[in-house]
Amino acid sequence: MKISGVDIRPGNIIEYEGGIWKVAKIQHTQPGKGGAYMQVEMKNLQDGRKTNVRFRSADTVEKVRLDTQEYQFLYEDGDMLVFMDTNTYEQINLPNDLLGDARPFLSDGMQVMLELWEEKPISVQLPQQVEADIVEADAVVKGQTASSSYKPAMLDNGVRIMVPPHIESGTRIVVDVYEQTYVGDVELLQASRKGPADFVTNADMRAERSIYDELLHARPDWGFVMEEAGVIEGDENKPRWIVDPLDGTSNFLHGIPHFAISIAVQEPRLDGKGWGDVTAGIVYDPIQDATYWAEKTRGAWLQDARLRVSARRTLPEALIATGIPFQGHGDFAEWSRIFGAIGPEVAGIRRFGAASLDLAYLAQGRFDGFWESGLNDWDTAAGCLLVREAGGFVSDFRGRSNPIHSAQILAANDTLHSKLHKILAGSLR
Repeated sequence: MKISGVDIRPGNIIEYEGGIWKVAKIQHTQPGKGGAYMQVEMKNLQDGRKTNVRFRSADTVEKVRLDTQEYQFLYEDGDMLVFMDTNTYEQINLPNDLLGDARPFLSDGMQVMLELWEEKPISVQLPQQVEADIVEADAVVKGQTASSSYKPAMLDNGVRIMVPPHIESGTRIVVDVYEQTYVGDVELLQASRKGPADFVTNADMRAERSIYDELLHARPDWGFVMEEAGVIEGDENKPRWIVDPLDGTSNFLHGIPHFAISIAVQEPRLDGKGWGDVTAGIVYDPIQDATYWAEKTRGAWLQDARLRVSARRTLPEALIATGIPFQGHGDFAEWSRIFGAIGPEVAGIRRFGAASLDLAYLAQGRFDGFWESGLNDWDTAAGCLLVREAGGFVSDFRGRSNPIHSAQILAANDTLHSKLHKILAGSLR
């Protein structure tokens, strides 16, 4: 299988100049002039030679397909590593340097994959991610934040990596073996299942508890609607908080840096019959340290910069965001009809996995429209206000406007909203 030179990754086995090579390290470089390239350090698996090659995006290499066999690591014997075939219990000795820079992450009893070329073992593949303990971590510099910079730390196997400022000695983390990079805290990445393809992490629960404690201290008589804790009643004549402590849990679990905290304030109706307008909202992206916020009649903002929805007027130049149904969630047949109708009319459709950020991006003018169904109030309460205060329109699939749209939501600027609504409604007839 041929791959582009810039798609080469550590651990790949490739053919190059008639030899079989294992990629050890890569460095992506974007020079001031000329195109980007990948500097690749690799080792010949047939004679042990090492080389350093520059590949550009136009270059292609053959990614070698190898036979694989599962083995278990038993112990180290001098310069050799002893592995056992988990099916036949036959043992095999392989040289230490066959693992390259991944060697420090090999542990007793670890299940590995031996890769064979013409029935000869030429590579040992460890799990892509492993757990490790931090034994040393530099002190945090005053003013340093998780989004601004990382700091050096040492793992219990002697490898030094860069970690977020909050990581301290004794923290157990998940590490990418071949990139030798921080993936996340073990404690925060632990998850339990709420339902089909629906997970809650310790990070969800801890974040929600922290937000609850702070908001309760600030407004002790207000109620709450929270993703994990549910409805917590307050004074019926006072507003309530609507909180999603971690929108984009699946992204968070998989190490995809796209998730957010969403908090909104909803006022009670003046007639005392239920809940009315959302008057304030915030969507915080911790990875970008970006705070999107809005107050009713005061506009929508990113930090201190005013937001406006895009001024695009035609669908062929519009970029639309959506959410896609998945196991146990949403109506795939309905979504497919809508997608089939809107897709051919627009410049593109994107699915990023965090509705609150989709709506924030729409308010910012990055997206030109958004539709989804089967959401919850905590997913969209703050985002709906952001879009409206940025000059956009928000409705359900029938064109009706409510303070919060979650079961069905269609959002865009005024011109595109009417065009998208016409297509969407037609697709559902």
